[in-house]
Amino acid sequence: MLRLFAIKITFLALLGEAAFACARVEKINIFVAASLIEIVQILADDLQVKSNCIDINIVAGSSAILSRQIIAGAPADIFISADIYNANLVAQNKQTSYEKLFGNKLVIVGQNDFSGEINLQSLPENIAKNERLAIGDPEHVPMGIYAREALQSANVWQLLKDRLAPSSDARGAASFVRTGATRFGIVYFSDALAFELNIVGEIDKGSYSEIGYYGIIINEDNNIAMGLLNYFDSEIAKQLLISKGFLVDG
Repeated sequence: MLRLFAIKITFLALLGEAAFACARVEKINIFVAASLIEIVQILADDLQVKSNCIDINIVAGSSAILSRQIIAGAPADIFISADIYNANLVAQNKQTSYEKLFGNKLVIVGQNDFSGEINLQSLPENIAKNERLAIGDPEHVPMGIYAREALQSANVWQLLKDRLAPSSDARGAASFVRTGATRFGIVYFSDALAFELNIVGEIDKGSYSEIGYYGIIINEDNNIAMGLLNYFDSEIAKQLLISKGFLVDG
């Protein structure tokens, strides 16, 4: 706790000094899960307005792919994973630790012309034989893995596993529904809001593993990167996260 507090003070001090002088621009590479691109961009823009000493570059994609890139040597200062598995892989490789930042949940979405409500058990009967269900790839995309767990819990996985439209990242599944490529999909609540999708069903959070976003400092010599990660714990960031559909503790 003392260490985090000291980091926040350092970060705020750096922002304050930026109004008077900027000896050099600190570049920060943030590797983030695809479902976080909008929220991280907003926070990054806010910080860059407050300090012209910060140049933030955001790299978004599947947590699994990003974790492999980081382990292979990609120049990331911060990694925010959409699951604990990939966070742990990177943390072990870089001999550091991770911290849970916030959460999310799954919902069922459908085309705008669908006016009913459905649940996981009724999904098979609502998807025609020539149609597919949009989810993240259940083999490696965290959102797809969570969706598979939920479908298995509802005892409909065997009925739907060969009728899927798997996407390479979480946002891809939401895009499938928005563009009409699929009639229904299982997506993050935050993506349903971001894409203004028709939410047609809720999914019991107890039917899949807890969804958490985990932050890791890769470059611990970068004080601004450390402060930036802690910015997610600020009241400004928390209110923004809630407004975008993410789940915040406290």
